[in-house]
Amino acid sequence: MPRRKGRAWIKQLSQQVAKHGKRAASWYCVWNEPTGRRRMRSCGPGPAGRKLAAKLAEQLNAAMTLGTYQAEQTPPSPSWDSFAGQFVHQMHGCRLSSITEAEASLNTFARVLKLGAVPVSSITPQHVADFIAQRSKERGRKPGSVVSPATVAKDLRVIKSALRAAVRAKLLAEIPVVKMPRLDSKLHRAVSDQHFAAMYAAADTMTLPALPHCTAAEFWRGLLVFVYMSGFRIGATLAIEWRDVDLEAATVLCRAEVSKGRRDNVVALHDVVIEHLRPLELSSNLDASSVFAWPFDRTKLTDTLHALQAAAGIDLPCIIPRPHGCTVACHRYGWHDFRRAFACNNATRLPATVLQHLMQHRSFQTTKLYVQLAEQLRPTLQNLHVPAALQLAGRDADRVGTERG
Repeated sequence: MPRRKGRAWIKQLSQQVAKHGKRAASWYCVWNEPTGRRRMRSCGPGPAGRKLAAKLAEQLNAAMTLGTYQAEQTPPSPSWDSFAGQFVHQMHGCRLSSITEAEASLNTFARVLKLGAVPVSSITPQHVADFIAQRSKERGRKPGSVVSPATVAKDLRVIKSALRAAVRAKLLAEIPVVKMPRLDSKLHRAVSDQHFAAMYAAADTMTLPALPHCTAAEFWRGLLVFVYMSGFRIGATLAIEWRDVDLEAATVLCRAEVSKGRRDNVVALHDVVIEHLRPLELSSNLDASSVFAWPFDRTKLTDTLHALQAAAGIDLPCIIPRPHGCTVACHRYGWHDFRRAFACNNATRLPATVLQHLMQHRSFQTTKLYVQLAEQLRPTLQNLHVPAALQLAGRDADRVGTERG
């Protein structure tokens, strides 16, 4: 009897068992062809699926033992570059920024591992592990730094999504294991009231933008008050047009096309915010004109914000833990720090559902992160236990101070 080449067996995928349970997970017949190529076929869940998978495995083992096995002709697997291009093309319904970031992550995966013309079907867990090891050692944006774990995790989320699409297209039998890097839970900054007051006062030193209908100081005071007291993202703030603002009703419409949540939101504004928007109103009252007409790019806006903080005497300690060469941005507030300040200042003042609506979060879990940040920045210690001896010492100190007074 000729020696058997290849082998077939049955199994359930661990990912499906974890997701659907052992009874609902599909049974697979897996076999190694005489050429060494591994194949797999789903036979359905339950006892019937297991029986069908066992029968198929028995037939395949018999065919490979007798030497009558004939491999199925399958089309060649596309290269990684071709597959990545198709994956990005299928994202046509997503935002341009999301498509650009996904394309960059897939290109980084191909560059680091030199995939190029490598077939998608040959991607293994080792490829992912090698990518994590090599990507983590590459140079970061800041001088003297390396790529942060958060950047590696962002790339891996896109790569995992692409590999999931490859499984759906039957280019891969299963998704290679993607072990996400561990991220530190850092305490982010939030603009304090004292620093906000300093920036508000330093707005008189600003010269940009030079607009005909308002001064640079009025522009910056209006912008600072708006982001500090509305919680808007800076991108959505710059996209607001006068047709979206109702000064009498004190509301603003954040349109779906500029909202991260992809939906229209009408948000109420405080009277103080309305007072700071009125000086910015155009005399011609053009509906399609921007409320915050910034004639330069976003980088220039952030640089000007840093200059404003320098004029206000703000010099923050750097909070980046990994080695790097500090830049001006390490010691200044960013635009998102105003949004965090809005959440921290109002987390205990507003109901959670109201805060979620004002911050335009689709999921309450995101709002909950900001509430937790507020609890970290403002711990309540009134009910902290004080030993009896220290309480007596405190009372004695108060009594002695009263007698001396």
